[in-house]
Parts: sequence; structure tokens; C-alpha cells
Amino acid sequence: MIQESAGPEELPGPTLQPGEVLHGRYRVEAVLGCVATGVVYRATDELTEDLVSLLVVHPHLVAEKDAVRGFLRAGALMRTLRHHNLLAVYDVNVCPEGHYLASEHVEGAALGEWVAMAREEDGEIHPGVCCRIVEEVLEGLASAHDGRVVHGGLRADCVVLASDPRTGVFDLKVRNFALAPALLSGEGSVAEDLLAAGALLREMLLGDGGDASEALPPVLVRVLDTASTADPVHGFVDARAFRKALAAARAESVPIPAGAPADFETGWSEECRVYTEETLGRFRRLLAEDVWKAPDRPWNGQG
Repeated sequence: MIQESAGPEELPGPTLQPGEVLHGRYRVEAVLGCVATGVVYRATDELTEDLVSLLVVHPHLVAEKDAVRGFLRAGALMRTLRHHNLLAVYDVNVCPEGHYLASEHVEGAALGEWVAMAREEDGEIHPGVCCRIVEEVLEGLASAHDGRVVHGGLRADCVVLASDPRTGVFDLKVRNFALAPALLSGEGSVAEDLLAAGALLREMLLGDGGDASEALPPVLVRVLDTASTADPVHGFVDARAFRKALAAARAESVPIPAGAPADFETGWSEECRVYTEETLGRFRRLLAEDVWKAPDRPWNGQG
């Protein structure tokens, strides 16, 4: 069952029941749960006979014409995104039953659920596993940002794991792109996505508290500190820069988990020295000189 915090107000309940058909095409199989943006169903696409996840947006989020246009525009962009770390979107439309989005259906646990389970079973999550999870999230973010789509509401429940990351080889998907309430009102940015990814990493590594300087290797602390700043001069320039630094820090300082498969480590030690000492410094100097006014500057989620 999908669960997602939505603040003090209670979320609207399901409006469709199993057996009903949405827009003459999607036959509802089960109600998966309510999230901040709408109600999620498992459904069968009667045109293709594929199983899909169906998100029917809460009416109050698309009550204004501008919000409807924003929803359809975001959906059109999302349909163009294809990456192994992004939940593929197949259809975005409006019908008498509401505004909906049909996407790839993945059976698995939300990241928040998996973290709770792993901590209950193991006491703590191996730092290398935490890093690899966020590296995969950042790969998905980078692909989305290339397509000029920001997430705007990234948190643990927006990441679904089709297999257990502790096995070393796992499948991860980021979902709910561009459907956070903030984005339906035209807000959100690349910087916010990177800050949210940094918060995911910090929560998995340290839980609700803890001193990073005491619990983690210095190189990983530097990555966390860089990921936690909204200052474009001192923060990561984009998701790829964040991922590269994180992968480098992991390979440099985090031991391979006991019993992990041979491909768990990816060998970034030399990259770590080059990146942390030279490349990041160069990015900071370029940002300080405001050279990103050039047409090929990284997109920041605005415009």
C-alpha cells in the first residue's frame, strides 16, 4: 500500500473501485493508496493489455485552468523521458472522471518502507548501500533534468525498489515527477531536487540525528555538506556532478559490504582525487565568474 505524507489535511479517498473502467481504457484492478498528488490504482490497459499504475489527481490541485495546463504540459514532457531509473509515463489525459496519468507499474517497496525494514533487520544500513541508492536516484534526476523536467517533491516515498539493494544488484525507479503540488503551481527547480537528494542521503546515513563528522569518513562528509547547501557557488552544479562526487567518495572511503557480489564496487578512487581537488574547484570558479549566462549553461529548472 502506498503511503505518503501530505500535511495536516486528510487526503481525498478513492473515487474508482475495482472493475470500473477509466476513460474507456483503463480497468481498475486495485486501489494502491493515496498520495499528496492523487489516488494511485493498479489497472490494466485494455488497449495493450499491459499492467499500469494509474494516478488520478486530486481535484483541488487542478481546479484552475493554469494548473490543468501545467499538468498536461508536464505530462507531455514526462512521456518523452526514458531512463532505467525513471518510472516511464505512457499517457496523460483529462476525462469526466478526472485528470490522470498512466505509468509503468513496478511491484516493490517504497524507499521509506525499505529503510524501516532494513533498520529493523540489520540495525543500520551499510553506507555503501546508501550511497549506491542515491547514485541511482541522481542518475534518474540527471536524465529528467536533461529533458527539462524537475521533480519538485522528491522524498523517500517517491523512490520505488523492485529488489533489495543489499543484494548488490537492484532495480530502482523514481516516480511522481513533475506532479508535486509545488510544480502544479509552476514552482520547483534543479537546486531543490539536488537538496532533496542530499536530504535522502543524510537520512539514510544518519537517521534522525547524529554527527556526520563523527560517523562518516571525511570525504563523505564533504559530499554531504556540499549537497546540503543551496548556494550555487558552493553546491553541486547538477545531478551528474553530485553523483560523480558521491560515487568517488564511496569508492575512496566506504568498505564493500560483507558478502557483496563482485560488481558491488565500481572503482572510483582516482576519479575521487581528480574530482574533489580539481573539477569541483573549477566549477566553483566558473560559477563565481557567472559564466553560466552562456546559452549552454546547465538548466536550473526555470524557464
